[in-house]
Amino acid sequence: MQHNTSRRRFFKQAGQMLGLALVAPALFGSKALAEERRRRSAEGAAPAAGGGDLPMVEPGKGTAAPVNYVHKHSDVKDAALKVDRGGVSFDKQFCNNCSFYTKHGTKNGEETGKCQIFPNQLVKGTAWCSTWTKKA
Repeated sequence: MQHNTSRRRFFKQAGQMLGLALVAPALFGSKALAEERRRRSAEGAAPAAGGGDLPMVEPGKGTAAPVNYVHKHSDVKDAALKVDRGGVSFDKQFCNNCSFYTKHGTKNGEETGKCQIFPNQLVKGTAWCSTWTKKA
């Protein structure tokens, strides 16, 4: 009988160790990932003087093409795009007063920000695109 108890204890402990070995990386890995996310968000929370290492959106390329993104509001040539949106006249529509925009800092002396339409890229505060939406 003693032999069965010992074998039973062995398999029980082996199962516990195997379960711990499988669960431990998930527990400690997610904590490390959470710390990394927290560190990155803390760095991104303060505006960077140089605009960070994020690239600027390039007009006419990638996601910028279908939404007619331009660096300067005055560069919009198509009259059909120059319409009032949300009760705001076209002349007062800029990225820096759009609901998708969050100020990030300055780059080359110009205000830059992050836009939800262009993740991991910066837009100029004086820019415009056809997804402009009035800030609440």
